[in-house]
Amino acid sequence: MKKILLYISLIISTSVLLNSCTDDDRLRYKVEDFEKFFIPQVVLTESSATSFSPDNIATASITVKMDLTADEGEKLTFKPEVSTLELMVSYNGSEDFPLTTTSTWPFEHTVTTQDLATVIPEEYFGNDVEKLVAGDYFNFSMRITMKDGTIINGINDKKSYKIYDENGNPILDEDGNHVELEVPTYHIDLKNNESGNDNTDLTVFINCPESVKGDLAGTYTVTTSKAESTDPGAAEAGLSPVENWEYAGKITITHLGGGVYQFSEIFGGLYIRWYSKYTYTFETKGNYIDICGDIQGLGLKSAFRGDNVFAQGSVDANGVITIEWTNAFGDVATNIYTPVGK
Repeated sequence: MKKILLYISLIISTSVLLNSCTDDDRLRYKVEDFEKFFIPQVVLTESSATSFSPDNIATASITVKMDLTADEGEKLTFKPEVSTLELMVSYNGSEDFPLTTTSTWPFEHTVTTQDLATVIPEEYFGNDVEKLVAGDYFNFSMRITMKDGTIINGINDKKSYKIYDENGNPILDEDGNHVELEVPTYHIDLKNNESGNDNTDLTVFINCPESVKGDLAGTYTVTTSKAESTDPGAAEAGLSPVENWEYAGKITITHLGGGVYQFSEIFGGLYIRWYSKYTYTFETKGNYIDICGDIQGLGLKSAFRGDNVFAQGSVDANGVITIEWTNAFGDVATNIYTPVGK
């Protein structure tokens, strides 16, 4: 499968029409009508905890900041204007429930576990925080209400528009059908400051006390026990499949707090091995969380457009981390991280 490097974030999609439509399904194809995406952000403040621990679950809290920025962090004058931001929360993949609403931003809000017990219906954990267990998680997101009454829910809401030229004439395809363009209405990018990655949501876990101490931080060697690329060129070059291959570089794992770790290279060198012909000659950082010895990837992705990476693993009594991952192209691998000098 052809792989294309994504050097700029999702905002490279450049422009979304916010205010020039004369009706709901008309999009005039004029450059001057377009605006940049705005980026609503739901972030943990730098001083906030990044997970809840069962040993103080009754009094635990986090501080969440909601804000709206442009693609370079600058402020925008929005068209149409935003009326309110609403902080939403879900529990273990449930529907979203409202926590608080603001009409000014940036806006910081401290969320206690007791607040969560109040807004999440009784059917989930009985409104009793003592019933929360390690591995449970809360997802925080933002719901936006515009002054024209439009409600923006979820990530990358999209709508189809019929395309007209600047004279108002329909643009037709080769079969004579009216061309439609599907565009994001607003780009919603939820960021976790502690991770440094763009994530589709902000997730806070219930974690074990021993998992938040940062014991996994350090320097590691990484060996791939088995892996296979779906790119024909990798196989033709004798670079795939892979068995018991050790990456020449060392991996640094940094504790970001709350059991969240940043890996200096999440592919064990495999992307460099397989895809250097596509100029993928650099290491790829990414974040994992240790939840009571279970390792889960957090918003992992490569520099290839649309290449989300799904990963999970475990850590043994000797601190050896084993992670299995697959990507959007169907590549699969098992990486084994062995601590150096421990």
